[in-house]
Amino acid sequence: MNCRLTHSNLQRGFLYIPQKHSHLFPTGNGTVAIKALLGDSGYTKELTFKPRRLRLFGLTKWYRESGAEIGDVVSIDVLGSGKYRLKLERSSSPLVASGGTKSKRLVDVFGSTKENDMYPHVIAALKKYLLGKETHLEITATGARLSSKIEEVLDEKAFFFIKTERASPDIMGYVIEDTSLAGFGILAWEERNRVVVEVKNEPVSVEDFYQAKRYGEVFDAKYAFLISNERIPEVVKRFLAARPAVLSYNYSGGIRPIIFGEIDLKTDGLRFERFKY
Repeated sequence: MNCRLTHSNLQRGFLYIPQKHSHLFPTGNGTVAIKALLGDSGYTKELTFKPRRLRLFGLTKWYRESGAEIGDVVSIDVLGSGKYRLKLERSSSPLVASGGTKSKRLVDVFGSTKENDMYPHVIAALKKYLLGKETHLEITATGARLSSKIEEVLDEKAFFFIKTERASPDIMGYVIEDTSLAGFGILAWEERNRVVVEVKNEPVSVEDFYQAKRYGEVFDAKYAFLISNERIPEVVKRFLAARPAVLSYNYSGGIRPIIFGEIDLKTDGLRFERFKY
């Protein structure tokens, strides 16, 4: 089997195993240790496999020493007795910068684009799309101190959840959307509609959609976003097509969709995925 390397693979030292090859790996709900021969050296390393997410971890050092780059391919052979062989194959069309040389991003990939580095970019991107009289977004990932603006917009149940569960979305805030009477521009009221955002620096999983769904309902958010710098894996798309209920959540104003966006960190642009609910 062949697996093409992405930015997230190199940065986090893991490999995503295609669903069609999942039967070649251990199953279970936890993590499983497997042995792998890396390259032609015969060096054996113990890797960690997560069956539920089909991810193989522990490859950062090998990627670095092998000079792995985005677009390269890792081939995997099953040797039997719980052993595998991984080989790196160079891409025939490597990513290059505009000047014709390899992009500096490839050299720096192991130390860049951590999830928390994405938060300011996501906030800037969403402010382009959340248009209203006022839009306020701030980082609220676990451990961040909530500002008075955020605490004021939370109802008692949401406030209780944060204080007891010690869990919160990566980004939270509100948007004030003007509501007029009879379309004459006479303001009827100003409502701070809550916004929750989950950010991922890797291809999203079904579990990530459930997490966004959970936060949308817990915080009774009018807008619940799931943002990644990677496209949705085909296996996840197929699951969502068969289980469309995962793509929406209960909101006091009616059923709302989870909004998935793929962010371009260079331009802070968003490409939204459209699903059939």
